Amino acid sequence: MAFSPDHHFLYAMSETQMTRVPVEACGQYSTCSECLGSGDPHCGWCVLHNM
Repeated sequence: MAFSPDHHFLYAMSETQMTRVPVEACGQYSTCSECLGSGDPHCGWCVLHNM
């Protein structure tokens, strides 16, 4: 895995494909399962504030 030069994307590669995932877009998730399911390493969920 590697970040893009501007750190807005995370690149993950396997032997057959490459995936680009946007990072730091945590505001788009409205539930804990959406947040955790996104796979974004910068996002976490606060159960106290439900965000």
